[in-house]
Amino acid sequence: MSEKPNGICACVAKPNYQVRMYCVQCTLRLKTEEELAKVERDEITAWRRLLDTLKWTIKVCYVLCPPVPSLMIQKAAFHPPKHCHYYFLIGGKANNRQHFRDAKSARESTDLTICLPHLLLPKFKNSDVADQLLRIEVHLITSANDDTMVALYVRCEKSYQCKKSAPYVILFAQPNSSDLGSCMLTDPNLVDIADFLQCDLMAFDYSGFGLSTGTPTEKSVYQNMETVYHYLIEEMRAQPNEIILIGFSMGTAVAIHLASREKVPLSQLFIHEVAGLVLIAPFTSLLRVLGRKPDSKKTCCLDQFSSIDKVSKVHCRTLICHGVKDAIVSINHSIVLQKRLPNATKPFYLDEATHQGIYCERKMWNRVQQFLFHELDNSRKWNEPVKTKRAFIDYNF
Repeated sequence: MSEKPNGICACVAKPNYQVRMYCVQCTLRLKTEEELAKVERDEITAWRRLLDTLKWTIKVCYVLCPPVPSLMIQKAAFHPPKHCHYYFLIGGKANNRQHFRDAKSARESTDLTICLPHLLLPKFKNSDVADQLLRIEVHLITSANDDTMVALYVRCEKSYQCKKSAPYVILFAQPNSSDLGSCMLTDPNLVDIADFLQCDLMAFDYSGFGLSTGTPTEKSVYQNMETVYHYLIEEMRAQPNEIILIGFSMGTAVAIHLASREKVPLSQLFIHEVAGLVLIAPFTSLLRVLGRKPDSKKTCCLDQFSSIDKVSKVHCRTLICHGVKDAIVSINHSIVLQKRLPNATKPFYLDEATHQGIYCERKMWNRVQQFLFHELDNSRKWNEPVKTKRAFIDYNF
């Protein structure tokens, strides 16, 4: 009786032993592969850390050299994309079209259109951006300091369906690291925003951004905004109370500067008559962002984009939108500005949104649409007879 159990045990034990040995071998092999993969990952991570450190070292050296405070702050503030990386211009007659790599050389050209080389990439294969370009007009505007700026005027889809100009036109001020080409490749892009808010839209590149000539400085971007505003009224025949200012990140400081001015320099145009102001991820001032002190009472003489000192002069209806998880510009900046605005509506703070992410959040744009439709009566104005002097252009597409 004792042999059978032993025999049975032997028969069972043998395959179990082989299986266990196989499992051990597989485990050792997998462990070895994991260790090798970990070594490779560590090597890649080490290289990435080295490259990141090198990049940041170069950036720090770029900002600190020469050690002139005003130049250092200027370099920290502006990060324009690589020239002609996102777009260039095409102009001229049908049988003699040519491309332009800067706005100044395109001044004498006619029938200018914007060309986005990234649309040739596979990820944009099914994109409708190419069709949207048909509703974009390219304008070249000369600023007060003789810089030539590229501006895009977008006509919203509803204006074509209704065959009349939109009641409002948005003047959009972009961040410090984008240009018109990249703004047409984001989600939403400039045409998406115009269509969703049912407004025409004017956007432009600051001096030194995109194909605009010149060098970006705090003074120059303020002049750029004032020049485009003046162009909207004088050349596009918009009225101040038909213009809504929207700024994102650094663009909020530019929009606040314009909205806080009583008049545009060298003209009799009253700024406080604009219809409204939307601020997306605003900040109190540049040094307050870098120093992580949004509510600092004193403004340093070297500080730039000091919106905290201007918002009390903004009289138009204003909406602030900010992401709670914004690690670049703390939401406390918006809270400080909200308290100082004399005509602010209830702010919109989005729990999961980051600094860059809030721009792509549908909930945020829903709130902006609600602001325009209900507080600025954009929805009702569409049903009224056309009052604007802005000409409607039918492209018959």
